[in-house]
Amino acid sequence: MDVDTVLNLYIFFLAAAAVMCMVIAWFVTKISENLFIGFISIFIASLLSLMLIFGWFQSMTIGTADGNIHWVFSYGLVLLLYPVYLFMNWFILKRARGVRTED
Repeated sequence: MDVDTVLNLYIFFLAAAAVMCMVIAWFVTKISENLFIGFISIFIASLLSLMLIFGWFQSMTIGTADGNIHWVFSYGLVLLLYPVYLFMNWFILKRARGVRTED
């Protein structure tokens, strides 16, 4: 598989995992009516899926000669955006629980 296909699949898997983890955490927050439990569920689910996707990406790009630059950009960008993703989901989960962001 060529590097462009692997990078496209990597981005697709990251987006799918982000949406799936958000939906799971939203349901956990709705059912438990506890914002902290919902946030912990999204943190754990997204961290596990992120580690699985990183492992897959590394195994797919290990044979390429220019794999190091793809690892740096791909891992670096994801690790920079991960706190933003968690911060954004905190407010989404507050709405799922019925708490306004002004509170």
